[in-house]
Amino acid sequence: MNLERIAELDVKEIGLDDYKKLGLSSNKKALIKVLGSGELTKALTIHAHKFSKSAAEKIAKAGGKAVVAGGAVVAPQA
Repeated sequence: MNLERIAELDVKEIGLDDYKKLGLSSNKKALIKVLGSGELTKALTIHAHKFSKSAAEKIAKAGGKAVVAGGAVVAPQA
């Protein structure tokens, strides 16, 4: 899942169940990995199973949170 697709949505938070509801995944049980393609200009809390390093950095830079399934927040590495 590219960050640019999530950025287009009019939401402040996207949970694992929301990907199917919003048409971003064809399967409610799909494993979701957020990739860093695109820009994020608003603070969002994004829940997923995995995040690429660039996606986590862009989410944090926009003031948002990258939350791994299970509740751990991904902190971008320096």
